[in-house]
Amino acid sequence: MINFKYNFILPLCVFKEFDEFISHKSKWDIKHKDYYYYVFSMITRCYIRSFHFQTCSHHFVSKNHWSIELKSSYLLNTMGENYNRIIQNLINWGFIGRGKHYQRWQPDKNLKGICKKFWFTEQYLTYLHKYLISVNELKQGICKFTYGKLENINCTHKKLLMKLHKAAIDKKEEQLADSDIYDLYEHMNHFTINTDKSDEILTKMLQNKEINSSTYILEKEKISNFNDKSNDNVTLYIKKDKYGRVHTNVTNIKSDIRKQCMLCDGERVAEIDIKSSQGAFLYNVLYKWLDLINNKPIDTNFVKIEPFWYIDKTEYIKNNIENELNKYHSILENKQLYEWFESEVEQDSDISCELSRDIIKKEFLSVLFSKIEIDEDKHPIRGAIRRTWSEHFPTLLMCIDNMKLYNYASIAYEMQKTESNFVFNYVCKRINNEIHCHFCTIHDSIVVPEKYAIDIKKIFDDELIKMNIPTTTKLELSDIDNLKYMEIEPELFKLNESE
Repeated sequence: MINFKYNFILPLCVFKEFDEFISHKSKWDIKHKDYYYYVFSMITRCYIRSFHFQTCSHHFVSKNHWSIELKSSYLLNTMGENYNRIIQNLINWGFIGRGKHYQRWQPDKNLKGICKKFWFTEQYLTYLHKYLISVNELKQGICKFTYGKLENINCTHKKLLMKLHKAAIDKKEEQLADSDIYDLYEHMNHFTINTDKSDEILTKMLQNKEINSSTYILEKEKISNFNDKSNDNVTLYIKKDKYGRVHTNVTNIKSDIRKQCMLCDGERVAEIDIKSSQGAFLYNVLYKWLDLINNKPIDTNFVKIEPFWYIDKTEYIKNNIENELNKYHSILENKQLYEWFESEVEQDSDISCELSRDIIKKEFLSVLFSKIEIDEDKHPIRGAIRRTWSEHFPTLLMCIDNMKLYNYASIAYEMQKTESNFVFNYVCKRINNEIHCHFCTIHDSIVVPEKYAIDIKKIFDDELIKMNIPTTTKLELSDIDNLKYMEIEPELFKLNESE
C-alpha cells in the first residue's frame, strides 16, 4: 500500500447534497464517488486562489466572471477513461457548468486549446463566495463567525489515489530540475515540527475559537505530512511559481507553530525576517524606473514599461522622481514606514476610526496591489493612504499607477521577482558557500539553526545594502519550552550564547 494521502476540499453544502444525491444513483457512480469529489475539489481550490488574487471583497456572483480554467488534459490524465462520464454527469445533475470552447494558456493562435472553463452552478457558487467573504471579514474583526464551511474528505479510491500519487512524483521530478528547488528539498529534510507543542497551540486556538474543527484537523495533517520523512516524494511540497516565488509546506503552516515549534536536526532554530520588506522591495522596483528614465541598463526581465499617458510628463518625472525616492528612502532607513503612514493618515479629516501599525500595513499593501480605483466609502483608510502618496510622493504614485495601467498585478509580480532573486541568488548562495548549514525559506525570511543565526543575519544585511534595498533584518528566536518567540538584538543573542 502506498504511503500517500490526498484530501478533497469542497463547500459543505455541495458535500451534503451530493452525498445524499449519489446514494440513489448507480453502483458505478457510488463506487467512483471520489472522482466526483476530485472535480469539486479542483474547482474549489481554483476559486479560492482566484478570489484572493482578484479581490477579497468581491460580492458580485457571476458564473461568467468566476468561471475557472481547468486543464482538461490534466483532469483527463488523472481520471482516465472516467473523465467524460464524470464531467457530463455533474453537468446533467446541475452541480457544475462548463464552457463550450477550449481556452488557450498561451496567446498563440496556432496552439490548440488545452482547457475548458468550469463553474459551480449559482447556489453553490453563492455559498462559496459568502464563505470566502466571511473568512476575510472574520480576520478583519468585522464579523464573529464564518458563513458555512469547507469540508475535507480523504481520498480512499485506490486507483485514483495511485494516479494522484504518480502525478505528485512527476511534479516533483519536474521541480527538481531547478537547482534552487533541489537544494531546498535537501535542506528541508532536516527540519521537523514538535507535535506535542504544536498540538498545545492548536488546541488552545480551537478553544479560543480562533480556528474551527476543520482547520484544526487540516493543520494537524499539514504538520504530520511535513514530519513524515518516509516518503518525501509527496510529503514535502516545494513549488516555484512563474515569478520565481517559492512556496513550501512551511509557508502555509500557522505562523505561531512555525515560529514556536520548528526544529532543525532536533535543535532550536531562529527566523531572520526583513523589516518592512514589501515597502523596501517597492523602493528597489521604483529605482529601476529611475534607471530606465536615465537610459541606464536594467534587468531585461523587468516588467514591460508602457508609455506614460502624456509624453511631456516624462521630463516632469525625471526632475522629481529622484527627490521623492530619497525621501522615501530616508523613511525606510529609519525603519518607520508604516508608522510614518499611520501618522499621516491620522491627520486626514475623513478618518475617524482607530488605527494601528497592522491596520496601516494591511491597507498600504491593498493600495499597492489592488486596482487604481478605490471605493473610498467602503475603504476610507485606503483612500487616505492614496491621498498621502499623492501629497508626498506624486511622481512615485504616477509611476506605480502607470505600471498597473494595463495589469494591476504587474507591480506585485515585479516585487515577487525582486524578492526571489534576492533570497535565492544572493542570500542562499552565500549561506551554501560560506556557512554550510541547513535552512528553510519562507518567502522573504529564512529559518536557520540558532547557532548560525548571527552570521546569516550579517549576510542578509550585507546583501540588502549591495542590492540597494533600504532596510535591515530582525532576528526572532523560538522558545519551544515556554511556547513563545521573541525578537532579539544580536548583542543580547551573543550574551545568551556565551552563558
